[in-house]
Amino acid sequence: MLCSTRHISLWLLGLGVALNMPIGTSWAQIPKRKSEQQAEALDVTETKKNLQSGQESRVIGALDQLKQAPTLGKPLAPDVEELLAKGTTLKITLNALGVLGALGEVKSSRVIAPYVRHRSGPVRQVAANALLQTKGPDAVEALRGALRSSDPEVRDIAARGLGDLKAKEVLPDLFQSLDQRVFAAAVSIGKLCDPTECMKFMEQLKKLQLEVITSGTDHLLFRPASEIDDKTKLAVIEKIAELRTMPATDYLVAVYKRWPKDGSKSLKKELGEVIEDNGGDLGEDE
Repeated sequence: MLCSTRHISLWLLGLGVALNMPIGTSWAQIPKRKSEQQAEALDVTETKKNLQSGQESRVIGALDQLKQAPTLGKPLAPDVEELLAKGTTLKITLNALGVLGALGEVKSSRVIAPYVRHRSGPVRQVAANALLQTKGPDAVEALRGALRSSDPEVRDIAARGLGDLKAKEVLPDLFQSLDQRVFAAAVSIGKLCDPTECMKFMEQLKKLQLEVITSGTDHLLFRPASEIDDKTKLAVIEKIAELRTMPATDYLVAVYKRWPKDGSKSLKKELGEVIEDNGGDLGEDE
């Protein structure tokens, strides 16, 4: 008769008690233990040799090991960078870019950057995502250029990700991208804009769909007061309310219900009043 996972877990727990093993040694923890053992087993010297072997299967195997143990693998980032700098097979290139992203070393951005313009679409896209993890000035500059890529996926990755890199200097480029219908730029604008730029963003309500604008205001309205003051946030709320449409009111109700417990109570109250003026239903306020 087959035993259920629950029965196996209970049996293992009972066995642990019988053998005076810590209760923490449970079935649920076995996958984590296995992963930790794999990471601890990383042989840096051997992995380095495999990376330098020139044999695709050995290189790919080494890259897989690094992806499983990125913390221990950080010292080998230069070796992975060298693979890309010299040029290699498409399979190794894709894997190496992904590994450099996982290792997250800022210096790697300089080597990754040219691959955002690679002839292969998947390579361009993996490189753009890797730059969001390695960060730094080289990543920002490469992704700034990627806003004008002929690859729409790369444009979207760059437009959406630059906000996470806190790259306020690229706001003019993001506005230009938004004008060119790279709608993902709205997300980063919402994350980066100062009060003046935030209100400039709200002018786009006249020509863009509400869903595009709210993808940005979803970040803007929940930013800390140290970045965006309540006066600006209320002005943004009022601009949306001025649409006098059901989707606009429903969106504001959703914002109201998601308002953080430690958020501005006075602003939440004003938001509620705006919603009620528009005929919205706040339901039961907690």
